[in-house]
Amino acid sequence: MYILLDIDGVLNKKDQWSRVGELDKDCMDNFAKAFSEMRPKILLTSSWRHGFVSKDNPLNSPQIKKLEFELKKRGLMLSGILRYDKDRNAAVNDFIKVHPDSLILDDDPSEFKKKIDNLYLVNCKDGFSEKDIKAVRRKTKCF
Repeated sequence: MYILLDIDGVLNKKDQWSRVGELDKDCMDNFAKAFSEMRPKILLTSSWRHGFVSKDNPLNSPQIKKLEFELKKRGLMLSGILRYDKDRNAAVNDFIKVHPDSLILDDDPSEFKKKIDNLYLVNCKDGFSEKDIKAVRRKTKCF
């Protein structure tokens, strides 16, 4: 299973966005509770992807290094990024056609021009919360 992951609004909260590279401990813990048993391949769709060179690469941006560290601490790992220039929606749709059991985690519905069954929207004010754990577990059983 793949998780196409946006960071801001999912692994941190809207009130933390002014602090570049901020990850919220509770959001990270909840994310890990939801997915650690599944061992998903996590691909960044977020603007954070621009700091990614390759897995565990010392040239990765400080934010990516921190994300990798925090994921590993919780038994997860960052597999890579979803590559796209301007149209995230098209890239995600193309990816889902090949990998239909993937889950998209985002906080911004405007990023997606049409309804995608694989999309789960997180409330950016709360980030990934305990209620999201149950909801994504139900959703992933549908795949």
